[in-house]
Amino acid sequence: ARSSIGYLVDLRGHGGSQGPQYEAPHTFQSCVEDIQATFESPVMPPIGSVVGHSFGGRVALQHAATNTNTPAEGTTTWLLDTVPGQAHDSVTKVIDAVSTMDLENVATRKQAITTLHDDHGIDMGIAQWLASSMTPQQKKKSDDDADEATTSLTWGFDLNVIQSLLPEFATQDFMRLVETACSSDDTQTIHLVRG
Repeated sequence: ARSSIGYLVDLRGHGGSQGPQYEAPHTFQSCVEDIQATFESPVMPPIGSVVGHSFGGRVALQHAATNTNTPAEGTTTWLLDTVPGQAHDSVTKVIDAVSTMDLENVATRKQAITTLHDDHGIDMGIAQWLASSMTPQQKKKSDDDADEATTSLTWGFDLNVIQSLLPEFATQDFMRLVETACSSDDTQTIHLVRG
C-alpha cells in the first residue's frame, strides 16, 4: 500500500500565517513564494500534489502556472470549490460583507452566520464556512476594569491582506492553464472538485 503525507499550510493572512513577517506586497505570487519556500525546506519530502480550497485553489493555480516543473515534475493540482476562470462578483460581495460586519456585536458563530446570510445576502453555505474561521478573542472592558473582560469573535484571516489581494483575484483567469493541462500530454494534471 502506498502511503501519503499531507501538510496543511496557512497562506499569508490566514490562520497562523499572519503578522509582520509577511511583508507587502501581498500578491498571489508572494503567496506562491511562501508555499514554495515551505516545499524547498530540507525536511520536506518531494511534493506530488498541491491541494487548494477557494482562495488556496487560486494560489495553487498560480503555483501551477509559474512552477510548471517544480517542485516535482508531474505534480498534480487539486482545486476544491475553486473557480479557475475569472472570479465571480460574489467574491467582492463576501469581502464587503465581512469588512462591514460589526464584530463587537457578534457574540457567537451562529449570530455571525445569521448576520452574513440575512443582513448581507451571503449564501448559507458560504456564511457557515466563513464563520467556521472565527475565533474567540478576550477584550478588557477598560483599563480601569482589568478583571472584567468580554469575549468577542474575530476573523481567522487578516482583512487588510485579503483586501490587498482582491484586485488581482478579480483579474486572474486560469482557464487556459486548465484547458492545456486537460488536453495535452503535459506532465501537469489539474483536478476540479466542486462541493
